[in-house]
Amino acid sequence: MTSLYDKFHSDVNINHIYNLIDSIIKKQTNESILNNIQFLNHYNNKLREIFIKSNESTIVGLNKEVVSYHIKYFLDEINKKEKQFNTSNNHILDRPNNLPSMKESSKEESLDVMARYNEFVQSRDMLSDVKKKIELELDEPKESVKELSFQDLINKSNSLEKVTHIEPVTHIEPVTHIEPVTHIEPVTHIEPLQNPIIDNTLSEKKITISSANRSNNNSNRFNYKVKNNNEFHKLQKLIIPIEQSIHFSSPILKVKIPEFNFETELICKTTYILNNHAFGIYEPGENIINSNKITDEITIQIQSLYDDSEYDSDVVECNIDDNSLLIEDTCDYKINDILCIQSNDKKEFQKIINIGIGKLHMECIDTEEEIVNVMNMNLQNNLIFIV
Repeated sequence: MTSLYDKFHSDVNINHIYNLIDSIIKKQTNESILNNIQFLNHYNNKLREIFIKSNESTIVGLNKEVVSYHIKYFLDEINKKEKQFNTSNNHILDRPNNLPSMKESSKEESLDVMARYNEFVQSRDMLSDVKKKIELELDEPKESVKELSFQDLINKSNSLEKVTHIEPVTHIEPVTHIEPVTHIEPVTHIEPLQNPIIDNTLSEKKITISSANRSNNNSNRFNYKVKNNNEFHKLQKLIIPIEQSIHFSSPILKVKIPEFNFETELICKTTYILNNHAFGIYEPGENIINSNKITDEITIQIQSLYDDSEYDSDVVECNIDDNSLLIEDTCDYKINDILCIQSNDKKEFQKIINIGIGKLHMECIDTEEEIVNVMNMNLQNNLIFIV
């Protein structure tokens, strides 16, 4: 079953919600944000923060928070630009800036954003039924008729002349000769029917395996085990943070899954920056997994081309001092990184606000335990499989 994380961060959901926000913004400001790179980057960066901090447990609830936050943010930004523009041109016009504020004029509409979103969600099924009904009515081909406006009909009716007389038919020429058929070309070749091309991509199911969800805490992000109840067919891509290690001295990585006897090399296709970290998207040359067995647990091994050295666990045991984590080596951490703090059966996500000598100062630590296990979520990798 697809997780809430996968649904929320899927390309379909991300693009759908951004297009919905754009349509609402366009109604209120007559301005589209689809091609605004600054807004798009802010939107993409904010999704992760909203997912982590939200108390919602459904995709609808999360999407409502995304829509509500970004409508207010984008309207405020557009309004600031409008005020700056009006202020910078007042000395040219030599008159006070008495244009009404777009923010004020659209205040009531902004308050109604969530109502519009709910209405949109509820209306999708209705629109689907109407579409099916129309398609049924159009099953039989009909003669194409050019649509005329009301004024066209008036003009056309005024231009018609009244028929007062029809001349009778007085003579029909008889048929005197019909050419006989003397030759019919034989059929020498019939093109064979070709099998229709079926696009299976629409029926493919994808799942994401993350090093953050490993089942063995004494492992590391390059060699870990995860619980499994799926039959894998293909490895589609690997998304991994680029670090200062031997792994990334070449644009090629190796991935092994011993349980499936699967090994392949992946090439870095593109990189992007997110929250002060560089990420690489790697795609495999050979992606077919020739195994039809389902195992309860699988091992993911990500290796450099040059060595297969073992690394220490990146789940670190730390002591708590107020809202700080005491840690010997802070090299793998940056300000604004999100840490997963585990104590007994409790798990929480908190942000680093400052880094000292042997200390990570956190936004807040909500536990009474003195010792916790810590994992840096910004350094975890994700593999996308087709099952």
